[in-house]
Order: sequence, then structure tokens, then C-alpha cells
Amino acid sequence: MATAYYYQKKYPEAIEYYHKALELHKKLHGEKHPSVAHALKTLAIAMSAQEKYDESITLRYQAIDIFKKVHGTEKHEDIIGSQQELYGKESPEVADTYCHIAATHNYDKNIAQAIKNYEMAFEIRKKVFGEVSKQSYELLFAMGNVYFHEKKFKESLEYYVKGLEIQKKLFKEASAELIHTYSTISMIHTQNKKFDEALVQQKRALEIQEKVFGPKSTEVANSYMRMTNIYYSDNKFD
Repeated sequence: MATAYYYQKKYPEAIEYYHKALELHKKLHGEKHPSVAHALKTLAIAMSAQEKYDESITLRYQAIDIFKKVHGTEKHEDIIGSQQELYGKESPEVADTYCHIAATHNYDKNIAQAIKNYEMAFEIRKKVFGEVSKQSYELLFAMGNVYFHEKKFKESLEYYVKGLEIQKKLFKEASAELIHTYSTISMIHTQNKKFDEALVQQKRALEIQEKVFGPKSTEVANSYMRMTNIYYSDNKFD
């Protein structure tokens, strides 16, 4: 039910049911079980979709902590090896494990290893789902996020632009899926002090928001606020 609400863009309802699923997993398996980590990660994705980024990050780190406690005594190579024997070398399960390992490295500020493992996951997902797929662009964004938090905005932008090109092939130009991407690219340009381009990207997000949510929606109001902040950063107060 939560997933159905998520794909209908009914994020508050999706989050409510994801919370219920998380609590159920905790009761069934205990606080430090892989299924709880997966439920936390799923809830984090829904939080991001509703632009609750701080809460999303907190949930992701909780999931990483569980993963580290479950697999902490094992070498990453051993974890991957056992997954490959169980599911095959180029399976979605192995790709997911590379993602967990990447997130662990990112948590530990080992950026090179984080990107390396995300790239391994990306190559598998390309073969399994195709390059033009949700599974592929999500990993491009994950790598973009790694570089963004390290303030390597050039590299971050490259990954987000690649992901955006895939989204454009999958969705209509005025699709809600593009809103967050345009807003994030705008934020990266703002960090790079490229304010004119930041405004262009945020206006693209705004145009979609007006069509999808209506001109008097909270999403549109938030977009205008972001544009105001860009003008402020560029010292344009008129």
C-alpha cells in the first residue's frame, strides 16, 4: 500500500505506511536486522521525495549503522563473494550490496571507495535494467550526492546532468520526477556561484510544480523561496 501511494505521489500517506512497516519489522526481527535497514532506507527515499532532506539523511545513516553492525566483522569482499555465489555475479541483489558498501564508505568519509562501489552497482544495474532506467539514474544521483557533500560541485553536477538526461528519456518534460533533479542542479549552481544558471534550473522546476501541484501549492511557494535565496546570494535585492 505504501508503494502504491508513493508512485501516486501521495507522499504523506506513503510515509505513514512506511513508518508502520518499519515498526512491524522491528517487532518481528529486532532493531538491528537487515530488513529494518531496508525499511529505513525505503522510508528515507519517501522523505526525500517530500523534500524532508534532514530526516531522510538521518534515516539513511541509521540504516548504514545496522548494515555495519550486521556485517561489521566481515570483509566487504567476502560479503560480495557470498552474494555472488547465492544470486549470481550480475544480480540486483549484488548491486544492492555494492550500494550498501558504498554508503558505508561514504559514511566513513572514504569517498574514493564509495564511488568505486557505486560504479560497480551501476554497471550491474545497467545490464539488468538497462541504462535508461530508474535504477540507473538513482545511482548517478547517489554518486552526485557523495561529491556534493564533499563540496566537489563540478563532479556532482556531472552525475546529476547524466541522471537528468536519463529521466528525460523516461518521463515527460513536465513530469514530477524531474522537479527534485532541477532543484538540486540549481542548488549545485548556486554553490558554484553560477546564479544565472541556478535561476534557470529552478524556474524549470517551478514550471513543472505549477502544472503538477497548482499555482497556489506549498511546492510552488517553496520554489519561489529558493529563487529569492538565489537572488539574495547574488546580491540582487531589487
